[in-house]
Amino acid sequence: MGRSTVEELQQLVLAEVAVLPAPERVPLPRALGRCLTEDLTAPINVPLFTRSAVDGYALRSADTRGASAASPVTLTLIEKVTTGHVPQRPLHAGQTALTTTGAMLPAGADAVVLVEKATQRDQTVTIDREIAPGEHMSVTGEDFAVGETILRQGHVLRLVDVAALAALGVTTVPVARRPQVAIFSTGDELVAPGDSLGPAQVYDANASLLEAAVLEAGGEPHRLGTIPDQADLVEHRIYQACANDAFDLVVTTGGTGASLLVLEGQDVENIHDLIPGALAKRGRLKSHGLLMVPGKPTAFGEVAGTPVFALAGWPYSVIMTFHLFVRPAIRKMAGLPPRPPSREVSARLSQEVATEPGVRKYFQVRLGRREGEVWADPLLPPRPPSAARTMHQMLQGTGYFHLDGVHQLRAGPGDAVRVVVDDPLWQ
Repeated sequence: MGRSTVEELQQLVLAEVAVLPAPERVPLPRALGRCLTEDLTAPINVPLFTRSAVDGYALRSADTRGASAASPVTLTLIEKVTTGHVPQRPLHAGQTALTTTGAMLPAGADAVVLVEKATQRDQTVTIDREIAPGEHMSVTGEDFAVGETILRQGHVLRLVDVAALAALGVTTVPVARRPQVAIFSTGDELVAPGDSLGPAQVYDANASLLEAAVLEAGGEPHRLGTIPDQADLVEHRIYQACANDAFDLVVTTGGTGASLLVLEGQDVENIHDLIPGALAKRGRLKSHGLLMVPGKPTAFGEVAGTPVFALAGWPYSVIMTFHLFVRPAIRKMAGLPPRPPSREVSARLSQEVATEPGVRKYFQVRLGRREGEVWADPLLPPRPPSAARTMHQMLQGTGYFHLDGVHQLRAGPGDAVRVVVDDPLWQ
């Protein structure tokens, strides 16, 4: 099986997944950022009653005909109407009512004059211009009419949508359900954070990383623990998760290269490592190996109809491959656009970087401003040719860029690059 390009695996992944069936109804505030699975129509008129759009005086526009500064009209104030209260008296010729913004207008009123555009003395109100019918008022159903389509199927709810639906009295909405994502780490050396470390052991950073990443992508993560480096256990645990209807997707880290097989003295030609081997044996291995660094040993397949992503073990590799392949799958399954918009800036490179022909290489950088320009300092491995990113080094990064290995094999000091900014605090 030859190595795939980034675009080839992205296309394969998106062709293999679809919006999940069986949508769910959720409380309106919890639907923010979720995808509607049906059109929503207005159950009531908004406004439900004709109301004032300003603080002013409700009146009959005909009573102001011919009014001017030289010849103002004077109306009799009969009532004050505030929001939440029903007017007690209709307006007759020559009458007006003081009203607050959003208050119901009394019967007979067909316009409102701004309070600052009229003069009140005791129980009379003087107006020195003609007021047009409908001025500064909202009529029943003007905003939304009963039965009007408010939002279409496939729409991703925003804050303004939540406000509008709440104004219509909506309390729950039908949305695509969040993908349920099972998470495994593999490795004899891994210990859950909080437990005691033994000799030659390290804390499992990737399980927490993936849990956070799945949440950010719109899925529901389920950490299923660590699998020892034993092929039979790996096969069993992955098959068990995939055959469980509770999970829509499985993501693993570690066990994707040939290192274990080399250590065991096995011939690695045409032999897959733990996770890819389990996919090939218990399901279908659809891709193994990328023309990409970091993340070269990434694998993708399915077991019992459930998509499985097998990511390499280095945390920065996990981050990059998750963003490029797993996040689009989760978002598509949740009915969301596969690739959310990203923030990018143009920056000048501070030192030379290069990649191999045909290999897309991602470089983490630290952004800074010098002499009015944005500069990108590559965070290169401390001991070449290792591609591993240390934890300390990862924390220094504010973004990343790549060389595609096709049109560009290297970039030198002063060259302009497009950097994806992944630090929300960087300005």
